[in-house]
Amino acid sequence: MYRLVLIISSLWFFATLCGSFAGAKTSTPQVGTASPLHEEIDRVIDAERVGPPAPLCTDAEFLRRAYLDLTGKIPTAEEATVFLEDTRPEKRGKLIDMLLEQPHFDRNFMRVLDVMLMERRIEKVVSPGKFRDFLRTAIEDRQPLNALIRDILVADGVKEDERSAARFLLDRSAEPHVVTRDVGRIFLGVDMQCAQCHDHPSIDDYLQSDYYGLFAFLNRSYLFGGENGSVVAERAEGEVEFVSVFVGGDPQSMMPHLPGNKEMQEPEMAQEERYIVKPADGVRPVPKFSRRSLLARELTSGKYHAFQKNLANRLWAHMFGRGIVHPLDFHHSENPPTNPVLLTALAEGLAELDFDLRKFVRE
Repeated sequence: MYRLVLIISSLWFFATLCGSFAGAKTSTPQVGTASPLHEEIDRVIDAERVGPPAPLCTDAEFLRRAYLDLTGKIPTAEEATVFLEDTRPEKRGKLIDMLLEQPHFDRNFMRVLDVMLMERRIEKVVSPGKFRDFLRTAIEDRQPLNALIRDILVADGVKEDERSAARFLLDRSAEPHVVTRDVGRIFLGVDMQCAQCHDHPSIDDYLQSDYYGLFAFLNRSYLFGGENGSVVAERAEGEVEFVSVFVGGDPQSMMPHLPGNKEMQEPEMAQEERYIVKPADGVRPVPKFSRRSLLARELTSGKYHAFQKNLANRLWAHMFGRGIVHPLDFHHSENPPTNPVLLTALAEGLAELDFDLRKFVRE
């Protein structure tokens, strides 16, 4: 028995020593490996860590945290007793899997998404309760987060089953500048309000040209109809020009583009071919080509990394109380992520998991 213990101890020490040497080779782990995302998260954090790691939380601490983060409530006395008396080594993972399937998870993340998207706005056109029901149904149906956001940006409120989704636009009166600023903050994590009039005076990354590139997706959309029965309409015409109040000079034209990307072009069509429903007095126009729909597709395609990073950062902030970039709507080079490799891993992992909320939160 003594020899067996000695052999096992020697093997353990050797494995630990080899792991230490392997970890010393690089402080930047490779992202996009075949390993599960939770292993990649641990590997990245361990490589960037300074000093000894914090000890693992107790079962009681883990239980309370998991319930609050995933379901928005604490466990019952019976649930706590069952978990604390469970001796299985994999019980924490099994608890997570169980909580992810509870209706409490759907309700909790309905609230999380509602606050993120609507920021506790009072009712203007669409009932907040109906919007929350829409979000909860999407979560229950396992709709990918990028598809959910795409539906929200496209919804015009004309069809009754799409009216709840249109609250994002309708309760902002579909006002292009308001929507531009909120799309930037909520979906890209950049507060470009100052860039409406000029390049940001203290943040080099926030450019007026990028603001108006985003604005050009939305400037043709507007509120149509009475306040309570209003819907979102869109024109086929309407170009964008801007002048810096700091620099002045001739107006600069701008085509739609996401911040940091190239300007996009739209299909060339004769005037008489631009509409499915032509504008007229009391008639809501419907263009053949929608710039707002183009924004929804490009933003949520999985190819625009700023969108994935912002969404991953917001979900991380929900779980840990603070974003890797903080404040959440202040992504820029002078306010870098506390762990850039980790945020990249999370963003890539979110896309690789097909924007599945449950799968991502589980990791």
